[in-house]
Amino acid sequence: MTFPTIAKALPDQKINQYLAEHYTQYQTRENFSGIQLSVKVNEAPTQTYVIGRESHDPNSAPITAESLFHIGSITKSFTAALLLQNDRNQALDLNADFTQYLPEYSHWSGITTMQLLNMTSGLPNYRKVGVKPCLF
Repeated sequence: MTFPTIAKALPDQKINQYLAEHYTQYQTRENFSGIQLSVKVNEAPTQTYVIGRESHDPNSAPITAESLFHIGSITKSFTAALLLQNDRNQALDLNADFTQYLPEYSHWSGITTMQLLNMTSGLPNYRKVGVKPCLF
């Protein structure tokens, strides 16, 4: 059973209880200040559940459904998961030259998407070489 299916079947009270238990058990050990969970099931409105504060400062504001967070490097995990799903569905080939999918980077041809995922492409760190990142 997938989480959206479970979330749809659980009352809000149970989800809030689960978040509270997780927060209590892991907050100090994993050094986070709060949890925000949003669940979208089919055409139903998105349900958002929260617990905790915006920062580790005990006087900081409680998080809300509208709170925004710096997501940092976590996007790499989501990107990798999507690429692996598309590879499995044969929508792309991880071993193909990535410029097949992003031709505007032709000056880096010969690098595969797999190399990018494994951080073995040899591309320089743009912060160290003064290259500005390309924003679409």
